[in-house]
Amino acid sequence: MLTTVNSDRYTIWGAVIFVLAFILLSPVESMSQNRDIIPFEFTIEPIYSLVPGTTVTVDIVKTGGSEEMRGFDFMIGYQDPKISIVDINPGPIFDIPGTYEWEYLDYPPPPYENCFSGCPTGMFSIRAIADISNGAHHPLNDPGTGRIKIIPNGTVLISLDFEIDPFIDPELTAMPIYFFFNSCASNGIAFTYTTSSILDIKQANSDTVYDFDGLGYINITDTTASVPTTDGIPGLCLPMCGDVNQDRITNILDIIVIVKYKYMDGDPPYPLISADVNGDLVIDILDLVYYINYKFKNGPELACPSANVRLTNFKNGGIFAAPQ
Repeated sequence: MLTTVNSDRYTIWGAVIFVLAFILLSPVESMSQNRDIIPFEFTIEPIYSLVPGTTVTVDIVKTGGSEEMRGFDFMIGYQDPKISIVDINPGPIFDIPGTYEWEYLDYPPPPYENCFSGCPTGMFSIRAIADISNGAHHPLNDPGTGRIKIIPNGTVLISLDFEIDPFIDPELTAMPIYFFFNSCASNGIAFTYTTSSILDIKQANSDTVYDFDGLGYINITDTTASVPTTDGIPGLCLPMCGDVNQDRITNILDIIVIVKYKYMDGDPPYPLISADVNGDLVIDILDLVYYINYKFKNGPELACPSANVRLTNFKNGGIFAAPQ
């Protein structure tokens, strides 16, 4: 029994070494992206209307992005006890009949994850999906492409009505309202590349986060922060395509893990999707070939089908006193 297992292992490693040698000695073509992809950007508008006892509308606006947005999951926070959210109104993309006719919008109530400490006193979640299986209706497609319509930059996604307390410090100049990251899923965007299959849905996470100080934007991104945070998704939240042993490096050790998993009853890669480096939804010898080409022959980038990507910029805003 033991002899048979060892023999099988020698046979497997012999085959792997042969494949490695074949791949390393064979020519490979590299692929490149020939078009510019503009990252998504979402802005909580700064409003200069800090007047006691009034209700102010603050819009969340799509201000950037070239790809097809299919959903969003925003977590919004505010710390000042002198304002409170009184209404959340869907933007024109949810109008039915309308131009886009997105179908699903939800406001999950608290409690929220990781909010034992470090979360703002005021926070709420907004989730939306372009399509949902609830009958015959579906979002309207672009008649020119047959695909989901790209939402133009400058489109209001959500309008937030805030009530300002009648009694505020006359010296107060700002009530910040901001994107908050209390989990690895916070402020995620579901999207498809316009050049990919409509079924190849990706998730975009924060690339850069900006605060507004009343005059301009300040980059506050910190990928080393831990949730909860205002500084964007931590780097460790993102599955790294090809990093199947979770050491945040892609190298021969990851290739060995995949070999052991597929051919030697080894432990499965984690997360499993990180081993599907050619993105065909199957983990097999083709992934090993693809991985080796990438690492040792300047082959195309690893392309896990749904590995999270940083493709979103967030700009915070709020209610501000008029400039003097």
